[in-house]
Amino acid sequence: MTEPTPPSLPRWVLPVMGAICCLILVAALALGLKTLRDTGMLGDKPPATRTAQNGTMREQADAGNLPYEESLDAPLEEGVKKVDYALLQALGSLALNQNSIELNDIELRSAGGQEYHFQRIRLSGAPNQDIANAIAASLAIWAQNATLTKTTDSTYSISLHGVTTHELALAQETPPQVPETTPPQTEPGSAVPPIAANGTTPAPGPATDPHTTPKGSGRLAIVIDDLGESVSAAKKLVALSYPVTFAIWPRATHTRQVAELGAKHGEEIIIHQPMEPVGYPEVRPGPGTVFVQMTPDQIHTIIADNLKKVPEAVGINNHMGSRFTQDRAAVRAALDELRKHNLFVLDSWTHSRTKLYAEAQNAGMKAYRRSVFIDVIRDVSSIVHQLEKAERIALTTGQAIAIGHPLPETLAALKQWEAKRNKAVTVVTVGSLPPQ
Repeated sequence: MTEPTPPSLPRWVLPVMGAICCLILVAALALGLKTLRDTGMLGDKPPATRTAQNGTMREQADAGNLPYEESLDAPLEEGVKKVDYALLQALGSLALNQNSIELNDIELRSAGGQEYHFQRIRLSGAPNQDIANAIAASLAIWAQNATLTKTTDSTYSISLHGVTTHELALAQETPPQVPETTPPQTEPGSAVPPIAANGTTPAPGPATDPHTTPKGSGRLAIVIDDLGESVSAAKKLVALSYPVTFAIWPRATHTRQVAELGAKHGEEIIIHQPMEPVGYPEVRPGPGTVFVQMTPDQIHTIIADNLKKVPEAVGINNHMGSRFTQDRAAVRAALDELRKHNLFVLDSWTHSRTKLYAEAQNAGMKAYRRSVFIDVIRDVSSIVHQLEKAERIALTTGQAIAIGHPLPETLAALKQWEAKRNKAVTVVTVGSLPPQ
């Protein structure tokens, strides 16, 4: 007697099971690749560089809030910002607040074809040696290329690759004791200096700070780039008590809503025009970009179309553009179209060899250049310090332009700075400044 043959599976079962297995495998691979990208293990998105427990260097591409960013061709200036941050961290390690650091002077210098901001800073609140030790330890962590040198008992210098970028004056925790004397006597209404009990004339009071500038003599414009993706960020900006220039991506998700919101609250609106970066195609400039290899007509068409999307715009600044702004022919083609619309040009200065500013000047257009980026380091205290640097630049030179981004740290810093900012500096729009 033969055994019964087991029932065979329908023909469709095996193909269906195979298809299901393939789908599961593809999904697993996709999830694995996403994890690798998010952790920076794949080369197309480098991980953020840690600079503090609560601060990071801006990522080159953060799809959450800044989809299209590139690193700057300004290693010396970025090194200066790392030193600035190290100084803040040193004070924090001594339980001192930001009021213990005072920026007395700032000037734009150049070395090896690079521009950077040289600073004279006064530090106080603790014994000199404690501050010096804290600075040395902090530089070793946050600015390894920096060298701290003692110049006198109470002054130090900091250099990067042999270039002096900071001069530090340390103030003792308590002032030196002055011997007690009998209070000076003088006749009421007399113009003669009072005479002390020992017959000498008291020393005059403290000298006036030579860097003090009369109230209202400095003007500062604050530009926030990369607007158009976050309506909530735009709402926080219009709620500030001072004007902010909105630099809006012309083809962002919420371009129209953000432009209308800014215009409604009287904010200055400019186009944040994407331009080709040196790192393209690995670095993505986003939609509506102009490229070096385009013909002048193609450049004109793209810019004209971008301008139609933000008719409120009174000027433009470049988004990325480290390659495009170096190409004189490409820059001139872009300016030809911008001049038709009577727009001013703000060179974001993303490359040391940019020609955008100079060519705009040569074309007879209102032209400006960025003074400082405020949020290269994503930390509230660092951003506030960069705003204070912008204030000092404005007081020293008459005007300054600071550029930031709609990051949570930047928005918090702008709000914090609002309450403590130097009232001798008037915050204005870019277009109201005299061309530089």
